[in-house]
Amino acid sequence: MIKLLNHQNADTAKQILNVQLPAYRKEAEIINFDGIPQLSETVASIQMSDETFIGCYRDGEVAGVLSLEHIKGTIRICRLVVHPDYFRMGVAKEIMEYLLVTNDKDFVVSTGADNFPAVKFYEKFGFQEAERSEPVKGVFLTHMKKEAKIG
Repeated sequence: MIKLLNHQNADTAKQILNVQLPAYRKEAEIINFDGIPQLSETVASIQMSDETFIGCYRDGEVAGVLSLEHIKGTIRICRLVVHPDYFRMGVAKEIMEYLLVTNDKDFVVSTGADNFPAVKFYEKFGFQEAERSEPVKGVFLTHMKKEAKIG
């Protein structure tokens, strides 16, 4: 089940953090970089975020979270995380399908270039690499985009 999350509520922000931290620890292992900014977020920083949060529930618990921002007619996916207990159970797919069905806009997302599972996931949904950057020496991000369906 997909639900809009009230991330300003402390309990909800804690649930988001409880999904986000273990998920980003896994990504940190994959890309061999433990400086991912979301690893240092707190309940308070999530509560203060201007992003919109969507949750996917399994067995009454938040299993996955997507956050987004609307920027000049484009949706920027800020984070898409799944708790490791729910890896390979269709959680990310369910969230992404919901997002794409409910929004007819261009999308952008960034992920670790060496996070091959994430890159392949986005490619399955029609995202294409637009560019790469190196925000920290030796750490590369791939910036992907998907254009809105026309007609």
